[in-house]
Amino acid sequence: MKILITGLNGFLGKNISEYLNNQNFEILAIVRKTNKNYPKNFKIIKGDIQNLSIANINKIKKFKPNTLLNLAWYGIPDFSYKNSLKNIEIHLNFLNKIVQIESINKIIMTGSCWEYPDHIGRCKETLKNKPLSFFAWSKNSIYDYLKIIAKINDINLVWFRIFFMYGKYQKNESLIPSIINSLKKSKKPNILNPGHKNDFIHIDDVCRAILIAINKKDINGIFNIGSGIRTNVGKIYNKLLIELNISNKSYKLKKSNKINQIANYANLNKISSKLKWFPKINIEKGLKKMVNFYYG
Repeated sequence: MKILITGLNGFLGKNISEYLNNQNFEILAIVRKTNKNYPKNFKIIKGDIQNLSIANINKIKKFKPNTLLNLAWYGIPDFSYKNSLKNIEIHLNFLNKIVQIESINKIIMTGSCWEYPDHIGRCKETLKNKPLSFFAWSKNSIYDYLKIIAKINDINLVWFRIFFMYGKYQKNESLIPSIINSLKKSKKPNILNPGHKNDFIHIDDVCRAILIAINKKDINGIFNIGSGIRTNVGKIYNKLLIELNISNKSYKLKKSNKINQIANYANLNKISSKLKWFPKINIEKGLKKMVNFYYG
């Protein structure tokens, strides 16, 4: 199995590289910035997918990848119209070049739970999309284009709609790392909506789903990756206090006003049926892993 991967230096990319390191794969990664921490079975091309040189395209053709694992996204956490449009242009240009490589027979790409409308509760892959943000619009646009060119070129397409992913290497500004880092500095974090709920899924479960998709033949379509459970922010915060053995009453959150919204969460029927995948890491175990990573 030969895999071409992008986005290796991102949150998901750093984690998936550790999983791919333990598999019998040959990996070719396109990166803008290189470091010395890549696994031994990784070959590295220094370049940018928005402007791949002819020399780099020839290197990819010579490598003869079977699968493209496209994890790249420019400018996170900028979800503006300008940046979303730029990502559409980058990915359409890049993907149009990649599908011309004859050895490619599968493309795996990450979408987002934000592709679903707000406040619908249990999200099923067949639900008609109504993008409410430029980011969701850009993801949908790339998927629609990719679906067409994958069919024309007889390529299997797997599109993972990932819910609220957390774990090691996550940006410090994200919810759980920001809480842990505040508590680590003996500061009470500023949590505006402790009653807000999300479907939190640990990065290890996401990587495992991707690994299954890489190995499975004749797989196509959209798949949710989530826990299938809604957890509120206040509950996560309180669990972190327990995990860190903080009992000081000054750290307790004030009761928040009830949020009269239906929180979205993943319907897992399709991924459990087609990929035999189920989340294995519950929120307690996941938070413990996070604390060990930041305090270890």
